[in-house]
Amino acid sequence: VTGCRDTCGRLWNGATATTLTGHTLVVTAVVLSGDRIISGSRDNCINAWDIATSKLLYSITESRNLITSLTMTGGHLLVQTSEDKRVRLWDTRNLELVHVYPVKQYIQSCCDVNTAGTLIVTGSNGFNGVGCEVSLWDIRNRMLLKEMHGHEQSVNTVRFFPETTEMVVSGSKDSLLKVWDKGAEIIEKRLPGQGAITDVIAYRDRNIICSTNNGCVKLTVDDEDFIVDMLCF
Repeated sequence: VTGCRDTCGRLWNGATATTLTGHTLVVTAVVLSGDRIISGSRDNCINAWDIATSKLLYSITESRNLITSLTMTGGHLLVQTSEDKRVRLWDTRNLELVHVYPVKQYIQSCCDVNTAGTLIVTGSNGFNGVGCEVSLWDIRNRMLLKEMHGHEQSVNTVRFFPETTEMVVSGSKDSLLKVWDKGAEIIEKRLPGQGAITDVIAYRDRNIICSTNNGCVKLTVDDEDFIVDMLCF
């Protein structure tokens, strides 16, 4: 499933796609939730679609809520970040707003949830080291736990390593890749000639794959937290 600048979502089956119409501005985030597709847009709307019929089930508008990222907790909770600098929790069964975390100083640009469904990680925009933080949030107790600083420009992507509690990888506009554990930076790697890091995937075997403005990079991290191999493609 993809979101597009033409205001539509698309559910793909090989080379063919079913078009999901219902937003009025660019679709910035999509996620699967059981038998539903959840989409978010710069039009302040979150929509829920039935996968089998492509029917629009719910549409919720929240003032000033320009959606930047969506992710699921593993149950019915949807985590959402926004240009209004807030992190929200929604119940995907009826798109009811469950909780809004305290507003941050900078736009929250990306988010992820750990395997246990207990923590959220978000990344912030910023420049010259101001803002640019990675934040950990507690889902059960509805609170901000930690802020981690070190990126020089906007954080574009954050991911938990699978089956870990607090181990996170983040990538930013400054070409810096960072790995954090329990709130402390344990790895920093600049990717020369790659430009901004746009997305990352972290694997159980501690491999990391990054997409960048200029291609993709695979990094292998050993058990002592050293990068032992880097492949650009």
